[in-house]
Amino acid sequence: MLVTVTLNPCIDRLAEVEAFTYGGMNRVTHSRSDAAGKGVNVAVAYAHLGGESLCTGFHYESGSGLITELLDTEGIPYDFVTVEGTVRTNFKIHDRATCRTTEINEWGSPVGEEAVAALTDKVGQLAERADTIVFSGSVPPGVPADIYRTLIGTARRAGVQCVLDAQGELLQRGIEAGPILIKPNLYELESTFGVKINDTAEIVSVARTLIGEGVSMVAVTLGSAGAAIVDAQEAWYAPAITVRIGGLCGAGDSAVAGFCRAMEGGLALPEILRYGVAAATASVTLPGTRLCARADFEEYLGRVAIEPL
Repeated sequence: MLVTVTLNPCIDRLAEVEAFTYGGMNRVTHSRSDAAGKGVNVAVAYAHLGGESLCTGFHYESGSGLITELLDTEGIPYDFVTVEGTVRTNFKIHDRATCRTTEINEWGSPVGEEAVAALTDKVGQLAERADTIVFSGSVPPGVPADIYRTLIGTARRAGVQCVLDAQGELLQRGIEAGPILIKPNLYELESTFGVKINDTAEIVSVARTLIGEGVSMVAVTLGSAGAAIVDAQEAWYAPAITVRIGGLCGAGDSAVAGFCRAMEGGLALPEILRYGVAAATASVTLPGTRLCARADFEEYLGRVAIEPL
């Protein structure tokens, strides 16, 4: 079973406009609100791909009903730590003319030390029946920057493999606990480690440095340029598949779900990359914040080209 941990859940409020005008009048052609949070997205995408998932993390007393409604609809069990406050709203403006999305994200309501301790205990309990735990996303105020190091350490002591999708100090400190896979995008890789990457050879170089610090695999999503994956012996690249873009939100989370499905099946490194790219592609073809569907994933799986680096 896959367990996902969402420390900073949210409601994604998407507005589509024909052509976004900065500082001017924009009329919304379509809008929707969706329960989200990176771990929630991964769990839903993973279930869409045929896997068994469970969600944990913080669950705010106010405004979180949409999240549990989604999970109930998807048939995904959950075991949250309830905290005071209101779930944050992330605003996304999708420009249909350019296929670009502008995001405006709230920080989230503060969380206290007792809740952090309760969640650490919860992760330890769930690790007893999990195969993989995914830790992803930002954290609300009050949560320490080394939280992913603490949680990954807790899970690994129970023999569980861990995946980390974060940025900045959260990623830097989380790596210290030795996750099996990290998944930064290009911006997160550059900004977190203070590097400028110009080609895939430099991706491999930076990834190998991180592998030397205890990570087993580094997957880097490159948006319209595709994705790469690196371990201590191999490095592979997959260009993006040309498709009509419906929405970019959740593509990275779908990629993580694809990676985890491949790892669950014991597949080799290039196939792990293939699964992730196919899942991300299946996600971006859908409108708004909708996540990958299994039929689309299977269609794109055979179209992903893999080449060694």
